[in-house]
Amino acid sequence: MKAQKQCTGVLLMDVVLLGLSLLMALAGSAIN
Repeated sequence: MKAQKQCTGVLLMDVVLLGLSLLMALAGSAIN
């Protein structure tokens, strides 16, 4: 149970980081 929760946390963090990088890319192209 604990391991599954940790895995979910890692997955969530991965998605957040992916979203952030995507947002940064969009912002960068908008500035340029």
